[in-house]
Amino acid sequence: MKYFLYIFFFSVFFGCESVQKTVSDSGRQLEEAWLEGRSTLSNKLSSFTQKKSSQDDLQQSLDSIKERLDFLERNMVSKADVDSSIELLRRELSEIKKTIPKEEEQPVQKKTLLEQAEEHFNNEKWKQSIFAYEEFRKQNPQSDKFAEATLKIGLSFQKLELKEEAKVFLREVVDQFPRSKEADTAAKALEN
Repeated sequence: MKYFLYIFFFSVFFGCESVQKTVSDSGRQLEEAWLEGRSTLSNKLSSFTQKKSSQDDLQQSLDSIKERLDFLERNMVSKADVDSSIELLRRELSEIKKTIPKEEEQPVQKKTLLEQAEEHFNNEKWKQSIFAYEEFRKQNPQSDKFAEATLKIGLSFQKLELKEEAKVFLREVVDQFPRSKEADTAAKALEN
């Protein structure tokens, strides 16, 4: 920059037009280079801002996926645990059945298995209701009451404070009958 000022003063002092023109051209070139550099920097800043915004969106999506995976990992129950619980319940059911009088000793009952299960559930006899609903499910796998029976098993387990076992049956309702009122009830019960 000093160089141009010396040349400029020299040309003014001695009146050299070619030197003035050179200084003037150099000044224009400097101004053009500065404007071009400014434009390039502005474009790069804009590009960086767009990339940063896109990166932030990707990070938010990644964080959301991580949260969902964490939730699933916290709420997983192994199949072995469920099988073990079911086996234990079957043994208890077998013991309860032994206490029931034989068919010839029983008076004629007009209640269906589902009605018996409902009666146990309504009387807060949680274990008996679990067994009765489970027996109903075995005998009626295509019934339109299957979702309701599964839900009531899960709710009974919750009342017995067997949270993991309850989750298994409540999830079954949500997964197999997602658009039903039983699925809505099961989802709310899973939140508790």
